[in-house]
Amino acid sequence: RELQESNELLVAEISNRQRAEMALSVEKECRAVALASVAEGIFFLDGDGFVTFVNPKAEQLLNYDPNRAIGKKLDDVLSLWDHDGEKVELMILSGDPGVARGGSRMLFLENSKKEKVLVSLLWAPVVAGPRNSKAAVVVIRELRSA
Repeated sequence: RELQESNELLVAEISNRQRAEMALSVEKECRAVALASVAEGIFFLDGDGFVTFVNPKAEQLLNYDPNRAIGKKLDDVLSLWDHDGEKVELMILSGDPGVARGGSRMLFLENSKKEKVLVSLLWAPVVAGPRNSKAAVVVIRELRSA
């Protein structure tokens, strides 16, 4: 009798885990579709500032294969300029309190064809996990051609 109860509990636990895994899989697919569909360029950065994800709109804005960006520092991927024509380095995960808390700026993004586009750039830190691992999300919205 005790063995039967244990088996029933085990079957119920397996069923619950399978439902949770299926829900997680569906949620992951929904996120992937959403990230591919938005009108903004999106970059994910790890705690060291290296690009770990680039969505299709970011690829379009940069005018090159997003896989070229993966594993590089964001400042090596994005060529950003201010309104005075000065090159801008973001250093989003630099530890600078003015940058680390997140923010936004209007800048010019230069793509691989050397075309400059006015963009609104927004970044936000992500702190998660038991060790408070740091990462960041960077969003670029095209405003108009320069």
